[in-house]
Amino acid sequence: MPLNISGKDTVFAWQVGLGAEVPITDRMSMVVTYRHLRANSFKLSDTQGTAIDADLETNILALGAMVRF
Repeated sequence: MPLNISGKDTVFAWQVGLGAEVPITDRMSMVVTYRHLRANSFKLSDTQGTAIDADLETNILALGAMVRF
């Protein structure tokens, strides 16, 4: 059975990130970035009207290449 959640709320959220670029050639680099995001205590509800108190926490690690023209 699919879960249908909806709602909107305004809460405090914060994030922190860092990254590094490593040159491979004069025109190409490898890039790695990390981001952590957190939002606490926001309120949603499902289709039956049941209240849901939720927290959100994500960690994103990305690896990429950069080419300069």
